[in-house]
Amino acid sequence: MARSIPPFASLRAFEAAARHCSFKKAAEELNLSPSAISHQIKSLEVHLGICLFQRTGNALEMTETARSYWSEVAAALNTLEAASARVEKARDDASLVINLYPSLVSTWLLPALGAFKSNNRDVDIRIVSSLEPIPFTGSDIDVAIRYGDQKPADVMSRFLFAEDIVPVCSPSFLAAHGPFHDPGSILGSTLIYCINNPTEWSQWLGAAGLADIVPTRRMDLDNRALVVEAALGGLGCAMARTPYADRFLQSGDLVIPFDFRFTTGMNYYLCWPERKARFRHVKSFRNWLVSALGQDPHWTDEGGSTAGEKRSA
Repeated sequence: MARSIPPFASLRAFEAAARHCSFKKAAEELNLSPSAISHQIKSLEVHLGICLFQRTGNALEMTETARSYWSEVAAALNTLEAASARVEKARDDASLVINLYPSLVSTWLLPALGAFKSNNRDVDIRIVSSLEPIPFTGSDIDVAIRYGDQKPADVMSRFLFAEDIVPVCSPSFLAAHGPFHDPGSILGSTLIYCINNPTEWSQWLGAAGLADIVPTRRMDLDNRALVVEAALGGLGCAMARTPYADRFLQSGDLVIPFDFRFTTGMNYYLCWPERKARFRHVKSFRNWLVSALGQDPHWTDEGGSTAGEKRSA
């Protein structure tokens, strides 16, 4: 049997108006117009079949029936508020669930997470890697790293960095096969291809003015992490994409044999659903990540303003 309960919006409007004895103050509290509050009160009066407020001069007064009703409505809303706060706190104290590409986990995020954990020891992290983004709706994903040519729609997001591609190899490979004085000189070496991005070498060569040249020696691997590992092992020159090889370039385990970079037009974004924006763990992770990338963690545009942002090397 369906419950016979007035619309929740009208109950909220009534409770606020009764507490303030003012439609205007109730409207300010609920971010509505006074006329909207008046409409909700009238709707509730029609539903109940009683008069809730009377005007005496410029004063707004509740009827006797409304006073009794208000005390019970206020108690019910307090109970709902307390129950919701308990659920929110329990969820906020639970694990942080992160979704991103598998190769991005192993080459970029996982090695950096120690810095986050050292200052957030109470945060339990669960990483859900997938080749396709997992929707926030219907899942327990808290934050995700998304990849695309424009800011993701329907979620809150923060620009992280743009994607560049540039050849990389191990220092030993460069010593044995280099030096490389121009982009064309790299073509005599084994080029390592990622099957997921089969055109990246041709994109880079085309941007370098070598669109008609076809490499003769190549190695094909089926994910980005393996491409990086092959380059680290001295098996050839790989095309590095931001941020997969960044930490190996910083450590010197990989070097850039010829520094000609091509910006692909694709970007990485940190995303989270609006309903989780206030969660402590979500805010802590978001602020840590953008700070680690050299960005200001304090911003007013939750939609992801990129003003003044920079990418780490």
